[in-house]
Amino acid sequence: MEPHPEENTIAPYVVKVFTPKQILQQNAVAKEVFGSVLAKAFDLPVPDFALIDFGNDFIETLLPENKAILQNKDKRLKFGSKLAEGFSVFDTTNLSSGKIKSYDIGSVFAFDNLVWNLDRGGPRNKPNLLVSDYDYLLIDHELIFPFADDPNNDHNVALNNFRQVQWKYPYENHLFHPYLKKMRGTNKQDVFETFHDYLRNLNVNLLDEPHDFLQENGHPTGNPVLIKNYLTEIKHNSTSFIQF
Repeated sequence: MEPHPEENTIAPYVVKVFTPKQILQQNAVAKEVFGSVLAKAFDLPVPDFALIDFGNDFIETLLPENKAILQNKDKRLKFGSKLAEGFSVFDTTNLSSGKIKSYDIGSVFAFDNLVWNLDRGGPRNKPNLLVSDYDYLLIDHELIFPFADDPNNDHNVALNNFRQVQWKYPYENHLFHPYLKKMRGTNKQDVFETFHDYLRNLNVNLLDEPHDFLQENGHPTGNPVLIKNYLTEIKHNSTSFIQF
């Protein structure tokens, strides 16, 4: 829970509790932060987020079964998303409902390609997308940048493939791929235009501050140099990326 800055009241947050293994191997909290920060840079809607400490006073208010769950979870700061009232999980069987516009579908698809998000659709068939009557929200980014998980490995498979005019991201499994594949050619020409504008103007240093804060608080961040080099080269070759 965190004081709401505008109303000076307590606002509810949905908090993800990862295991120490998930933090160590996947840098899960760091990726959630990086995904939210980058999504906002592309004007893609994500819930407001906070890094939340479960203090002893709060833990003592929990039911015994919830305390037991926390025993096996990581004790460091946790990633929390502000509760999105009025939103529900997107129905993957109704892509043509009109709740999400074509240019938004193109931007989300391009964004997930950029960050190599393996979890919007994918083998688990999870949309990780919330919708209301008026808007949508992207959630769950703990599986992005899988090529940068190991801080001691400087081999950037995604960038090397890009340089060889290949694209190995499993885009066929993406939630929006069937919709985009059916789109007529005249519409396809413009569907990535908005994303391209943001990519050309991306500030590749925008992850520096959250990275430093996470490290100061004991959270592993994978290989941030690899991520920055990747984003820098994709930005400088944005037209090639959009063509992919």
